[in-house]
Amino acid sequence: MEEQEIIEKVEILPNNFSENDSIYISQENIEHLILFSKENKTILELLVTPFLICENSGLKYELHYYEISTEISKNDTEIIGFPFGNKLPKEITDNISPKLFVRREDYSAFENFLSQYFNAMKSMEFADDKQAIDMLEKGAKLFYEVL
Repeated sequence: MEEQEIIEKVEILPNNFSENDSIYISQENIEHLILFSKENKTILELLVTPFLICENSGLKYELHYYEISTEISKNDTEIIGFPFGNKLPKEITDNISPKLFVRREDYSAFENFLSQYFNAMKSMEFADDKQAIDMLEKGAKLFYEVL
C-alpha cells in the first residue's frame, strides 16, 4: 500500500473532522495510521500536527510545538530531540521528540516513535498554554492533521 493510500484510508474513517480541504484525524482513529502501515511494513514520511478542535463551533487551535515529523534516511535511524536550553514547557520536552530519521528497513523504530508520540499526546494537559486550556474547557478534542 502506498503512503498516500494509507493516509487516505485513515482520513475516511468516521469521527474525523473536516473543514474546507483539510481533514483532521480523531484521537481514536490516529492509531490506524500505525495499523495500516504495519500491514506492509510501510514507513511513511509524515508531518503530524495536532489541533484542539471544538466540533460544534469549528474553533481550531494548532498545537504547533507538539508537531512531529518522520523522514526516510539512508543513514542510521536517529531520533532528534529538542535543542538543549530551549524554552518549551517540560511537558513537551520530556514526552515528545520532534523528528525521526528512519532507515527504510527499520519499521519497528517508526512504529515505536509514532506509538510513543500518540500515547504521550493522550495524556498531555497543556498546562503552560492558556489558549489550549480555554479550548479544552469549551469541549475541544484532540485531532491530527497528517501531511
